[in-house]
Amino acid sequence: MFPNTITESLPDAIIKQAAALSAEERLELFLQYVDKAGEVWVLLGENGYVMMETLEGHCLPVWPHQQLVSCWHQSQKSEASAKSIGIEEFLQTWLPGLDKNNTTLAIFPAAENEAAIIVTAEAFKLSLSETG
Repeated sequence: MFPNTITESLPDAIIKQAAALSAEERLELFLQYVDKAGEVWVLLGENGYVMMETLEGHCLPVWPHQQLVSCWHQSQKSEASAKSIGIEEFLQTWLPGLDKNNTTLAIFPAAENEAAIIVTAEAFKLSLSETG
């Protein structure tokens, strides 16, 4: 299904298949692809990075590939664009800041009403290190 190599463009069929995966399957895909690609993708809007609200507070949605951001972004109808962050910068700068601000991560949300796995910055770091 998902490419074993890093690619800038994904066929529409692959995007649809990835978006249809369960939250657990999207988490697994995310960890495997991010480990290979060396970057995560976020949404940058006119007022900063796009966040989600959960019962626990603010949450930063992250994706493994630029084109997969659209799975969730189109359902939100917001003016924002995908931005990549190198994994080293994300691990060393972003995660400590997110942890300090009690901000969790939503791993590869696919649609407005589709559940995403929500993890702490520390849990994310551990999961990624177990994959790599």
